[in-house]
Amino acid sequence: MTSQSKVIGLLLAAGQGSRFGGDKLLHPLRDGTPIGLQAARNLAAQVDELICVVRPSDHALQALFNAEGFTVLPNPEHLTGLSSSLKAGVAFRPDAAYWLIGLGDMPFIQPASYLAVRHALNQELTQAVDEQRLLRTCVNNHHGHPCALPQRCRAELMSLSGDSGAARLFKQAKQNTVQLIGIDDHGVLQDIDQACDLIPTLPSAATANTQ
Repeated sequence: MTSQSKVIGLLLAAGQGSRFGGDKLLHPLRDGTPIGLQAARNLAAQVDELICVVRPSDHALQALFNAEGFTVLPNPEHLTGLSSSLKAGVAFRPDAAYWLIGLGDMPFIQPASYLAVRHALNQELTQAVDEQRLLRTCVNNHHGHPCALPQRCRAELMSLSGDSGAARLFKQAKQNTVQLIGIDDHGVLQDIDQACDLIPTLPSAATANTQ
């Protein structure tokens, strides 16, 4: 497989976690798996290579990702916002066919949801490059993650700034250039900002992986 045909996963995992109280992505889920590691595993299952964008000082998280065989990319510009991590990942693998983007604090996305996105990506890869669409999961018209952007969006991705990520590209895109993938999975909407977001009624990572 050439690099031009690859789907590259970008796990954005360089946030401070200040509202959580720090070290958010190392916090264990009910089965003991760290939040960031579970999010990475779920994304890695449906991409050809996973790039984990992290803070340079987050050595413990880097060690977890390295042990799984994921590519670790420290982002020295992480304090400038989420877009800096996205741009770092795109610049690291600039010739990807698609970048499939996930967030390190979203461990409850079910594997079936990632599989649905990959199926849609495979269909898009059979189209002409300039006709490939932007992809995004949604639940009852609420947009979520992961989302995927084709090679033709690279310049726009590299022009992003601040903390909004790729949301601007979806807002500005023409309707017929975006495919929303309907998912019955509230995990695609749920990021973990505070410890109270880890409520007991949520499925554990282990349960989600068996569905």
